[in-house]
Parts: sequence; structure tokens; C-alpha cells
Amino acid sequence: MTTMSRPTTVFYWYTAATALVMTALMPPLGLVATSASALEGMRAHPLPAALFVVQVALTTVAEVWWLERWRRGTRDGSLPRWALVAAAIPAMIALALLLAAVLGTSGTTGPGPGAVTGAGTAAFSVIPNRVGLLLFTVMTGLIPLHLTLKWWTALISAAAVVALAVLVGIPLAIAAPLGSFMLALVLVLRSSLWLLDLVDQIEKVRQVEGKLALAEERLRFSRDLHDVMGRDLSSIAVTAELVTQLAERGDPRAAEHARSISAMARSSLADVRALVRGYRDVDLPPELQGTLSLLRSAGISTHVHGEADDVPAEHAEAATWALREAGTNLLRHADATTVRITLGPDGMRVVNDGATPPASAAPTAIVEGSGLRGLRERLGPTRTLRTEQDGDTFTLDIRFTPEENHDQS
Repeated sequence: MTTMSRPTTVFYWYTAATALVMTALMPPLGLVATSASALEGMRAHPLPAALFVVQVALTTVAEVWWLERWRRGTRDGSLPRWALVAAAIPAMIALALLLAAVLGTSGTTGPGPGAVTGAGTAAFSVIPNRVGLLLFTVMTGLIPLHLTLKWWTALISAAAVVALAVLVGIPLAIAAPLGSFMLALVLVLRSSLWLLDLVDQIEKVRQVEGKLALAEERLRFSRDLHDVMGRDLSSIAVTAELVTQLAERGDPRAAEHARSISAMARSSLADVRALVRGYRDVDLPPELQGTLSLLRSAGISTHVHGEADDVPAEHAEAATWALREAGTNLLRHADATTVRITLGPDGMRVVNDGATPPASAAPTAIVEGSGLRGLRERLGPTRTLRTEQDGDTFTLDIRFTPEENHDQS
């Protein structure tokens, strides 16, 4: 089963509600469109009434099946052909009955062409019960087909409904609104499906962008590490082999080369430390802007209260580490839609809504991983780190303790 992100889930249920509500509206619309004594008409015409009820049920089943297949990963929204045919059987029977009535092979279905006069064309209620039930059965049966067809086929369906209505004796003044209703119904359905696919594709792109950003950062660090360490380690290895050979021959130059190995090792260690400092010691303002840009590119709404300059200079480096750790965790572990960052002279707080809700409804402490443990160690004694989860809200809070207060204690 494909896991859906939060925006995709929201649009999925919106699409499901749209499709099911439109189908649920067909019975009351069918009753309204027929005569005022619709219930008596259904009793008088049990076969059309039964076809209509069965068609509404089959259309609902087809929509639920389509949505379930989409949720499980069948993103093209296809249904088996046999399912589409089966879902349209009542509509095909209703169509056959209407055409048979037009050809005069099954009795009278109601007033023939032109039998409805000007006074009656003012309202839909002039549609005879039997004709209305059969016509709305055909319209309901067209809905599952448009789960897989192109949007422009809605024009064909609307035109077919108008033609069929006129053919069975319904005036054009009433048939045209029926066709318009069919057109609007299908276009709303296809628009919802299109939005659902669009949101799903956007979420996939955002996830890929987040992964690429992390991969690019890892690649940059590994490339810098290789450039710094590759040459020094190769030199140390070659020199060590030379020292071994000289020592085996008793050559006094072995000691000199051994001392050069020690110097290279110290130099390499200094280079690694400089590399690590260059990787971590980033100024807070550019780090803040970079984090915001990265989160926004991943589709996360960001809100910043305060400015980087509000953080005291002696705590800016710690705030930078914390901000980087928070941004990394958001991209790797969370499914957040909104992040609030608060900066001030007394601390920094990062709140997001992407945490997985725990079993307990009460706020819970977080089991810290290596990243948070490393951050806590780097903060030192003059700062405190607090993490908390309340439902799907995760809070990372750093408080700054003034240097003089710590010295006095």
C-alpha cells in the first residue's frame, strides 16, 4: 500500500466526498425532475425504479473501488473493463427501454415529442415518471465511465443526454438543462481527480527534492573530506612503508622519516578539524535563510518570529547547530506542513506539525537519537535543550543562560 502524505490525504478525501456526494444527489434529483407524485410513480413503474436504485448502488461501488485502487498505488485510476461494463448494466437496460419506447415496441413511456406544451416547460416536473427514472438511470451509469475517460468526453455525454431526452419527447427547454447538469457533474468529477493527481505528483517531487538536498550535502562533505585526507593518508602510507624498509636495513634515516609521519599526521588532523569547523561553524543569518529556503522548497510553510540578530553573539553558533539539526530532522523524519521558528535574546524555538501522534494524548518526552544527543553535548553548560511532543506537534526549545550567571554559580 502506498503511503500518502498529509496534503495528498486531504485531497483524496475531498475527491472521495465529491464523487460520492454527486452520486448521492442523483436519487433526489431524479425524483424532483419527475412528477410531483414521484413515489407513486415509482410504485407504478417498479422496473425503472429498480434499475435506478441498482444503478446508483453500482456507481457508488465503482467509485469506492476506484478510490481504493488509487490509494493502493494504481495511480492511473483504471478499473477493469468488466467492472465498468458490470456497473453500467442497469443504464444499458434503461437505454434499451427508452429506445424501444421511441420505436414503439414497448408501449407508451409518456408524452411523445411535442406533447409537453408551453405551460409545462417551466419546470422539470413535466418529465413523466417512467421516462425520468430511465433517463436518470442512464445519466448515473455514465459516471463510472468518466473515472477513466478524458475530460473532453463530458461534452459527448452531455450531448448524448440532450439528444436522448429530446428523442423520448422531452422539450429542448428541459433537455438542455439536463445536459448542462451532466456536463457540470462530469467536469467537477474530472477536476477533482485532476487535482488529486496533481497534488500527489507535487508531493512526490517535494520528497525527492528533500532527499536530493540531503544527498548533495553528504556528497559535498565526503568530497571535501576526500580532498583533504586522500593526499595526506597516501603520503603517510608510502612513508610508513619506507620507514619499515629502512628500519629492516638499519638505516638511520628511518627515524627521520618516522618523525615526518608524525608531522603529516598532525597536519592531517588539523586539516580535518578545520574541515569540520568549516562544515559546522556557519553564521546564523545565512543558515536561517538556507533552512527556510530548503523547507519551502519541500513544500513546508515557514513562519519566523524575530531575527537572527536578536540572538546574542555568544549563542549564535549554538543556535546555528540547533537550526541545522531541526531542519535535517524535518526533511528526514517528519511530514510537516507548517514550521514556526522563534528567535530571541533568551533562546530559540522550532515548532512543527509533522510528528507521528503517540498513543497517549498527553504531552510526552522525546526519545533522543544521536543527532539530538550530539546537539545537547555541543550546547554546553550555558544552554538548555528541551524537546516535547503534543499530538502531531513537535517542539525543540533552546534556552540561553547568561554567561555571567553561569560564572557566578
